[in-house]
Amino acid sequence: MLTFHMHSTDDFKYRITFSRRRTISIKISPDRGVIVKAPYMTPVVTIKRFVNEKSDWIKKTLNGFNVLIRIDSENGYSDGDSLLLFGKEFKLKLYKSDKNSVRTGDNNTIEARYFNDNNPLVI
Repeated sequence: MLTFHMHSTDDFKYRITFSRRRTISIKISPDRGVIVKAPYMTPVVTIKRFVNEKSDWIKKTLNGFNVLIRIDSENGYSDGDSLLLFGKEFKLKLYKSDKNSVRTGDNNTIEARYFNDNNPLVI
């Protein structure tokens, strides 16, 4: 059984989830926010201390999400947009090509090649 509680610091809110695990971990995502996973029976004081120790990293990561542009089907994709992939920021590079393909390139770029007649939204 999974249980959770909401907590907050001066700078951010986070959710504590208790489950069958052995360690405390922190997961940060732009959609779900900060989630702290902890073993059952871990005192909340211990979890709060852990979060306080990691608070600089948490704030830095949350601020990084604020800088990124939210891309969805309404706004479309543009050359040079910032994307978050595997916890790192990448710049999107769009190229017209004779075939559709997407790959990570050098210098933290995502290179998307799309067929000349296609809209880059459909890659």
